[in-house]
Amino acid sequence: MKLSQEEQDQIIDFGALGYDPHRIAVLLSISEKNLIEEFDNENSDINKLYKKGVYLAEYKIDLKLFEMAT
Repeated sequence: MKLSQEEQDQIIDFGALGYDPHRIAVLLSISEKNLIEEFDNENSDINKLYKKGVYLAEYKIDLKLFEMAT
């Protein structure tokens, strides 16, 4: 699935927010079936971008907690 830079950035944000594939499909106006297939494929760009968002959010939370603790 070909994505614009804006869509790629949005998927990273959706990952950071923990949005489910149904919500993402509605927001991007794409087929939920196709999106789920992409999510299930570990090598797809969508899967990688979503995980990047999840990991970035976890990192930012961990960093803030560390700063607060020190």
